[in-house]
Amino acid sequence: MSAATSPLFLHVGLLTSACFVPKSSTDKQAAGSLQWKRKTRIHRRISASSTGDGSNYSSLERVDGLMLPKKSKKADTYLVTGTSHDSRFASNNMDDDRIFRSIFQVRSYETGSDMTVSINTVLNYLQESAVVWGREMGFTEGVGFARTQELSKQDLSWVVVKLQFEIDKYPTWGDVVQVESWMNKSGKKVLCLNSFFRDIKSDEILLRASRSFVLLNNKTRRRIKFPDEVQEGFERYQLDRSLNAHNENLKIPKLEEAAADYVYKGLTPKWSDIDFNNHVNNTKYANWILEGTPESLATSHKLVSLALEFRRECPPKTTITSFTTLKDSITESDEVHCQHLLQFEDGSEILRGATVWKPKGLLPINQKLDSIARTK
Repeated sequence: MSAATSPLFLHVGLLTSACFVPKSSTDKQAAGSLQWKRKTRIHRRISASSTGDGSNYSSLERVDGLMLPKKSKKADTYLVTGTSHDSRFASNNMDDDRIFRSIFQVRSYETGSDMTVSINTVLNYLQESAVVWGREMGFTEGVGFARTQELSKQDLSWVVVKLQFEIDKYPTWGDVVQVESWMNKSGKKVLCLNSFFRDIKSDEILLRASRSFVLLNNKTRRRIKFPDEVQEGFERYQLDRSLNAHNENLKIPKLEEAAADYVYKGLTPKWSDIDFNNHVNNTKYANWILEGTPESLATSHKLVSLALEFRRECPPKTTITSFTTLKDSITESDEVHCQHLLQFEDGSEILRGATVWKPKGLLPINQKLDSIARTK
């Protein structure tokens, strides 16, 4: 079943504090009576040690929950805007105001046993950076979650229909990651948001991601074409900038139950999985896919690529089955490609997924983790 004809979609909080600004209180169509307005940024500068080990810190300053060094002998300067940050390490596109940046410091509770970020953390960063992107676009507070007053009147919502990312190198505990987000050129029915994760000190790209959003009529459960005025507004911020990802625009075929190598039954949403829209948040779906993969794969390999196609939303008090098939044998020297399916007990398709796993011995070794291991 295609996303266009699917009876349900997955709602996400893309624009929690971001929305369209209504042009007037006329009776025009909601999405067609909107104007674009960029917020004026107020910047302040703080200094951060270039050493990164805390040895030269004389004091710390809290910025939106992120502790950054205030003074040091060798200082790099960061330009901070609320939870959205610019730095001189950002990229060669530093002066392009179509690129929006957010900073995250990897916390201990966001990592796994090897001290690298969890997949759930990656998805959380992507969702939060999308919120920041919307806010920095100049959207204002609206009614409901990811809905403006005008969108609410017409009962329209943003939904995500596809998400992909590829990991070049995993961020680790204590790293400061800058997420660059921009709107990629797309059609009249899809808003494509791309992102890079960068190490804020080295400017190294750690991860490449893309998400596709559509406007959905909640009554008919069908996506709508963006009105011309909205499309023109988008064109002002669209940037033709490639992710240089290996599997861009990947199409995922349906995995038939009979072809599955592994089946994990009885998955149920927890109350902590339910978001403001009273259904499972999109960040939780990857966890169910990982639950369905064999333990031998998770032990010897590390996930380096994930692609998800959302077909239906998942409400509370439902039971899900996770299906996985391995296209390659699990060896210590080769990548393993997997295909995934989540569905309800009645056979209704919830999500299609594809993952790529690389042997842990072939992943780049983080010197910080290596030095910590030697001290134990």
